[in-house]
Amino acid sequence: MMPVEDFEALGPRLPRDRDVEAEQRQRPELRLYRARGLRVGGARNDRARPDGTLARVGRFAGDGEWSSPEHILMTRS
Repeated sequence: MMPVEDFEALGPRLPRDRDVEAEQRQRPELRLYRARGLRVGGARNDRARPDGTLARVGRFAGDGEWSSPEHILMTRS
């Protein structure tokens, strides 16, 4: 897993207005899931619902409303 500091340093270098459809054509195995519920801590109520979550297609199949953040590539709030 990437340390938070590295992720924050990478953020300003990323393009802000990416064409999501073009990106999906280049990486068809990825999907942007909107408002997906994630369990982010060890306590029962440590949950988050980011605006977007980038993960492989089918990553959340069968998980219900709240999923583990394992195998998620990126989130955006």
